[in-house]
Amino acid sequence: MDGEINVVPLMCRLLYLGYKIAVPDKNQLLKFEGWNETNEDVIPDTIITPVVAFDDHFNRLGFGGGWYDTMIKKLRPLGKIFIGVAYEKQYCKDLPVEKHDQKLDIIITEMCVDVWSQSVVVRT
Repeated sequence: MDGEINVVPLMCRLLYLGYKIAVPDKNQLLKFEGWNETNEDVIPDTIITPVVAFDDHFNRLGFGGGWYDTMIKKLRPLGKIFIGVAYEKQYCKDLPVEKHDQKLDIIITEMCVDVWSQSVVVRT
């Protein structure tokens, strides 16, 4: 395990339910390609991001490249929603945060769903 949850089963289920699934092109920022489709560029409404760790403030820790932080910063003004998926054991009370780090809107683990809402965490 590389520290990030495997989101392929979730992607398969969403595809089965009729959602359009896209994956990021790690070589080009803000470029997404349809999953199992060729040459179709899309900008999704909801972006699911695997995380290495997350905290109470909806901060995420990835592998340190800053790709997702840059993407979130550019797409959030367009009304996009960012969901982090992780295992509960990846929770940390407080992560070190840098100026460029971007928060998630929702965090989903096998135990709960946390939603950031007007500075209030709603845990279900």
